[in-house]
Amino acid sequence: VIAHLIAASAAEDALCQDHSGGLSDLACDRRDAIDDEIHARGWCWGPDTAAEADRSWMRKGSTCHN
Repeated sequence: VIAHLIAASAAEDALCQDHSGGLSDLACDRRDAIDDEIHARGWCWGPDTAAEADRSWMRKGSTCHN
């Protein structure tokens, strides 16, 4: 289930990055909702100390809290 959610988040994020408004705004909203579900399942985007480009989804723990 987590792998499916992460893949769905990545797909929506690609559409969100289009920045064309309308459909891209909806994709951003869908991505945010999926990310909320991933967080609720005990995962986070990290590690906290990494640059954004070096982050990925990981289990919450000592290096990832968000």
